[in-house]
Amino acid sequence: EFYARMRHDGTTKRVRLHASDKEKAAEEALRLSEKLSVEGWGVVTSGQARLPASPSIKEFCDAYAKAAQSMENPPRPITVALYLRHLRQICSLAGVNHLRELTPTSIERGRDKYRAMGRAAKREDASIQNSSGIILRNAAACFSAEARAILARQGLALDNPFTGIKRSQKIEPVAALDRKIIEQIWQDLPLLRDGDPEAEAPNIKQFKKTYRKKHEGNQPRWLPIDYRLPHPEAYCAILLGLGLGLRANEIDKSRWSWVKFDAKGDAFLEIGNEDDFKPKGGSLRVIRIPKELHDELTKSRRDMVSPYI
Repeated sequence: EFYARMRHDGTTKRVRLHASDKEKAAEEALRLSEKLSVEGWGVVTSGQARLPASPSIKEFCDAYAKAAQSMENPPRPITVALYLRHLRQICSLAGVNHLRELTPTSIERGRDKYRAMGRAAKREDASIQNSSGIILRNAAACFSAEARAILARQGLALDNPFTGIKRSQKIEPVAALDRKIIEQIWQDLPLLRDGDPEAEAPNIKQFKKTYRKKHEGNQPRWLPIDYRLPHPEAYCAILLGLGLGLRANEIDKSRWSWVKFDAKGDAFLEIGNEDDFKPKGGSLRVIRIPKELHDELTKSRRDMVSPYI
């Protein structure tokens, strides 16, 4: 870290700078000196509460979570949590504890370790590539231009360490489901909505034990689903996917305000721009909702406050 000794109104103070190299430190010291002569010590002392030049990964994650709230179109809290979880994951794999250690080389080292772990677990290379691409893409989202601009105003000027890192996925062709499978899904779907009394209770203890054994002692991020319980949110997701043909992101962001009615009372879903969603191709999409499907969605609604279906 860099410091500058400054004097104003007969008082001398040692001021911590927030630059990452000597040249930038000199530029910051000059700017502070100019502001000091005009605005007094307040401009300097207030800056000491800002982020250090090389925060820990935890400090950076906390700072990004706050910065996200100041964005013009802030991501949803669940999305922020996902970005940060994947950033911490790649840092853990790469052995990175401080932001200054997060470089393209260390990121590739983390990817190499993830690939080796996947192959040791006998996963297919396409699956490893897809999941690592998702992890890297989400982690890189923490270093968007808007996020870096907000953090720079807090004294942390940084480049995007993920620049140049390949984050491609290997998408395999998908064949349409056999009609018999689709009919079976529709037949069993009410059990997902209401709960299946004949379903087995999940063995959570055994699941945790097996997961820790396969993942170097790490705790699982989720637990097995108890299908004895109702899952109306999953039920609605399948209705939107199979019944209306919505894409995964459309299902995740679909909201009740998208449901419109014409003069005859027929329901339609208008998929348009939102703060946390942009439709594919940037154009409005309108889909007719069959009456039976609309009735099911309405009956399955539990949270009357949430805007999301």
